[in-house]
Amino acid sequence: MNKRPSGYFPIGYCCQLLVVILSTIVTAFAQGQRPVAQHPLAQHLLKFEHLGTTQGLSNNRLFCIYKDREGFMWFGTDDGLNRYDGYTFKVYKPDPADPNNHMALNTVWDMLESRSGEIWFVTPGGGLHRLNKQTGRINYFRIGPDRSERFKPYDICYTMMEDKQGFLWIGSEGGLARFDTHTKQYQFYDIPVEGSR
Repeated sequence: MNKRPSGYFPIGYCCQLLVVILSTIVTAFAQGQRPVAQHPLAQHLLKFEHLGTTQGLSNNRLFCIYKDREGFMWFGTDDGLNRYDGYTFKVYKPDPADPNNHMALNTVWDMLESRSGEIWFVTPGGGLHRLNKQTGRINYFRIGPDRSERFKPYDICYTMMEDKQGFLWIGSEGGLARFDTHTKQYQFYDIPVEGSR
């Protein structure tokens, strides 16, 4: 005959007991929320305002939102870069008639404000751009010395960030690229995909 030691409880029983204890503890601390109007911080809650094409946004399809140091809100859309000052939108998009605008494509997928206060943004198939907020001038920084097939995947940019040294790191279809904002030169990093040769 199998004798169990004293104090032995079957595993299933212990698990059930643990679930009951934890459920009791969790429900003891659960509380319903007060309605917003009765909440003591109701006067400090955030206010949301809908902004769309009716208010001047160039397109309702947004890819990124950024707030700069001056308080302007920037929106990257499927139809240009938009700056919102709290009242009106200023839209930046390709304009061959404007000698200060060298924007390659309408769609803006990511953006940031550099330490020097310039807005940098990337486009899918158009690469890296810089907007000088004071002059409104947009510069396009072609990836690669020519339009060779090797560099075309790097023009399909998804995201970017600035490091502590001021280099811009760009995630693209071709891999990772580092852009030196002083020399205007790129360095490319091929990231091997696991399982590929």
